[in-house]
Amino acid sequence: MSIPTDDVKDALAQRTRGGRQTGNKPAVAGETVFDMLKRSESAIKRALPSMVDPEQFVRACVTTIRLSSGLQKCSPISIIGGLMQMAQLGLAPDLPLGQAYLVPFYNSKTGREEAQFIIGYRGYLELIRRTGQVSSLMAREVYQGDHLELEYGLEEKLVHKPALDVDPDPKAITHVYAVAHMKDGGHAMFVMTRSQVEAIRKRSKAADKGPWVTDYAAMARKTVIRQLAKFLPLSVEAQRNLARDETVRASIEDVSMSVAENDADTIDATATEVEVSEETAQAPPDGRLV
Repeated sequence: MSIPTDDVKDALAQRTRGGRQTGNKPAVAGETVFDMLKRSESAIKRALPSMVDPEQFVRACVTTIRLSSGLQKCSPISIIGGLMQMAQLGLAPDLPLGQAYLVPFYNSKTGREEAQFIIGYRGYLELIRRTGQVSSLMAREVYQGDHLELEYGLEEKLVHKPALDVDPDPKAITHVYAVAHMKDGGHAMFVMTRSQVEAIRKRSKAADKGPWVTDYAAMARKTVIRQLAKFLPLSVEAQRNLARDETVRASIEDVSMSVAENDADTIDATATEVEVSEETAQAPPDGRLV
């Protein structure tokens, strides 16, 4: 059996290191995130579903990065990995749409700023509606002064009468709820208190930045929808897509395999470690008010 020469060994080692860093495209010294985006543009476009315009999506990616000085400080590959996940899910990184976000945070394990992929409220609605298994899905927040009535039993009942003479203030939210009606009949609902939403927010790496600060009500609605989704008859693929929420990717290679197959609440927090999602624990199993 022949033994590889030192040159061959070095080449193999370099190839391995490059593959671990950025999938099939090793990082280039001095390369900016815009350079890496340009090199990854064709792969991102191929990942997009047919209903998304590739050129418009790439322009939205560039705009998102340019408008965020925080993102520009993040590792380029974590940004590209997040954008690749958006592409595969067909969610636009356009902030006004609120479908998906990239939020910078400091990763003490890697010692650098990284971009975390967060699915927005409208993104969750879009992904669940695409399954074709839900005829309608809505979520609303309840404010101080509103009337909320909830009953469980053979016939569930939820009545919400908002106080129309009071301007909604995110600080005055007391509860959030979500209701889904299935196409084959039946429905599911989930109710959470503000303290339960806050417990989930506080476990997020982006608890005090990004949409939790700028769009608290929308993130509260997303949180209750995420809990409700566990009780919906969603396909395995749909569950995997939803489980990409709150992840950081250190590679653009095979992003679709980043989620553990048997746990829709497992997230890939770094390139090498898997953590339990912030929303795995402490949510009431039956959605009751507590």
